[in-house]
Amino acid sequence: MKKTNVQNDNSKKGLTGLRTTRLLSFALVITLTLGSWLVVPPTQVEAATTKQELDAAVAQQASISKKLDQIEKQREVLNKQKKNLTGDLAWLKTRSAEQQDLYEEKSAQLQAALEELDQAYQALIAAEDKLANKREQYVQRLQAMYEHKQHSMLEVFLESGSIQGFFTTIQIMSIVDDTDEQMIEDLQYAQDEATLAKYAADAKAEEMEGVVTQIEADLAEIKANAQTVATDLKKVGDNLAAQEKAEDELNKEAERISAMIYQLQLKLAAENAARKGGSWTWPVPGNTRITSAFGWRIHPVYGYKKFHSGIDIAASLGTKVVAARGGTVILVSAPVNGQSYGGWGYGNYIVIDHGDGKATLYGHLKLVEVSVGDGVDAGDRIGLVGSTGTSTGPHLHFEVRVNGNTVNPSDYVG
Repeated sequence: MKKTNVQNDNSKKGLTGLRTTRLLSFALVITLTLGSWLVVPPTQVEAATTKQELDAAVAQQASISKKLDQIEKQREVLNKQKKNLTGDLAWLKTRSAEQQDLYEEKSAQLQAALEELDQAYQALIAAEDKLANKREQYVQRLQAMYEHKQHSMLEVFLESGSIQGFFTTIQIMSIVDDTDEQMIEDLQYAQDEATLAKYAADAKAEEMEGVVTQIEADLAEIKANAQTVATDLKKVGDNLAAQEKAEDELNKEAERISAMIYQLQLKLAAENAARKGGSWTWPVPGNTRITSAFGWRIHPVYGYKKFHSGIDIAASLGTKVVAARGGTVILVSAPVNGQSYGGWGYGNYIVIDHGDGKATLYGHLKLVEVSVGDGVDAGDRIGLVGSTGTSTGPHLHFEVRVNGNTVNPSDYVG
């Protein structure tokens, strides 16, 4: 029996099965993981002080961010799995269509072979019928010839009526005998030919039946694999939907915690202000030279008139910078933290909220040594002088803001 090219699909089917096994294992891990992530931490953080509450909330927010990163990584894996399964399904559908065409082609060939077989049988039956009739006729002739041969030549001569009739009778008897023998040979040849045609038709039909049976089995397997891949693809889609739902819930929780952190910061700032009072101190101890005052000036970098929103205090690289007043760190931007130069604008900078509508900004730092949410007292070290951002040399850019508007810092720390 001939082999069909369906067997070439085995490697592809094996790969699909392996992907399916891995997918199911991975789906189980994701399900268990998502189940643990959806346990949202309690809304109220039990802590002895506002600072501890704030620290716990910040840690909680960091944990949620980490989980969101993990979800994003696993989503990438699932999307890749989805892409692979989609490709497998498309390939199986293509192969199924090809096999269906092959099945129809072989079915048509089988039908033709069966028709040939039927014709061969009909030819065989006709030949056997014809042969039987001729044999009967031949037997009758043999009987007649036998009867003639029972007569002597004299009797045949006398019955012929003439010499000419005698020889004609003898010649006809000879011709009839030769013709019958040729007829028998022709009929035997026809019977042999019909028999050979029958054997060939039988062999062709058997071969085509085997081919069609194999194709039917391959089609059934392809359809089963396609159904399996479609089921696995649905599972991946369900897992992706579950991850999206988990991500949405984590984002909502992150927003809630962010709002809570902000309220805790305001609360802590108020507590710090009440505890520390409103005293101010110089932000760069031992370095009091102001190289650029608050107000309009010719910008040292851009070269045109521009409003200076703070004061520039000259100091060497690495000089200690302290909080000018007690409060809470509410903003830290350190794109080049630890470097003396680089970045743009304020470079590395800190904003401290003092709880009464006032805030201070410390710019162009080399090193930031506090984090958002930290409570500081006046004079606490918060960083080192640098020349990061838009700066022509080492110094501290110091601002004071009242209700969001910049005011002259010299009115507070002069």
